[in-house]
Amino acid sequence: MKSIREISFTKLFINLLLFIASFVLNFLLAQQIAEHFFFDKLYYYKSVRFGYLIPGKSITYADFGKRVEDIQNLFSFHDTDLDLLLSPSSSIAGTKDDQVFTVVVFGDSYVWGQGLQNKDRFVSLLERKLNRVKPARVVSLGAPGDSILDHFIKYRIYTTHKSNADLFIFTLVDNDLLFDRTNKYDNRLSQEVLALCDKPIFYSLPYNPFISGENAIIPFEEQLAQSFSDSYGNLCVLNILVRFLPRQYVIYFDVDGFRNRRGFMDQYISAFKTANLPVFSTKDYYEQHYKKDKSDKDFIVSAKDFHPSALANRMFAEVLFNEIVALGYLD
Repeated sequence: MKSIREISFTKLFINLLLFIASFVLNFLLAQQIAEHFFFDKLYYYKSVRFGYLIPGKSITYADFGKRVEDIQNLFSFHDTDLDLLLSPSSSIAGTKDDQVFTVVVFGDSYVWGQGLQNKDRFVSLLERKLNRVKPARVVSLGAPGDSILDHFIKYRIYTTHKSNADLFIFTLVDNDLLFDRTNKYDNRLSQEVLALCDKPIFYSLPYNPFISGENAIIPFEEQLAQSFSDSYGNLCVLNILVRFLPRQYVIYFDVDGFRNRRGFMDQYISAFKTANLPVFSTKDYYEQHYKKDKSDKDFIVSAKDFHPSALANRMFAEVLFNEIVALGYLD
């Protein structure tokens, strides 16, 4: 028989385990409630599950799991030759090495899905929709803060090392001309491309949409204006890049076309039109299927984070799927 001391110790151990389990479960429940109901109120940043780079925390790309797998694979490529990057594109899209329909999406935090769980990002939703028709894979090459220069370099690195793309999608947002001083994909190539223009380049400051007015070194709106100004070479870089972007098996997607914008997007899109690269917009689909029943706030993550919401991403997936079907890519 167990002694009284042994029985007491066993009860104490069981109670301790129950206390720890209860504490962990309550903590996780409190975090879930805070993330879903008190974000922007008592709880400022969501977790990495929602794609947030949280200030003060040591976070690496690996912490974001599936969201970042395709970007990590891209990082494994090195020493791409500049002459290859700037040569006329021999686009590999349209070649089928297997039975999987492969779509490669380039973009910034819109593709990354800031403020959303991975399952609610439009790249995840689009992949699920495509798989209902045929085996499909959506490669997500979007990261917060990426510019049109980043998209171009990602595209050329991908096409240099891969041969299984059926379609490319470039998402276009009005801050795509805000270049970073250090390109995370290939800094040498980035600097050599920028050097092709004889005007100084306007470099973005660390992006923080919550800092504006007197508290900002340069307000974000002014940064956008500078990136489109003739005083700087950012537009020159854009006009060079559009000459080398793909012309077949590609969709240029004006992802913000459905809502009121800051006035720079028309100037941005005109560079693509001049290069005979048609730009596809969300505007018509939004007005036909969403505008009557939804308000503007339904399409943003929160009152302080204006990234597209889960609803907006659902619309992006719908409109892209319909366009892919209409263009005959799934035939």
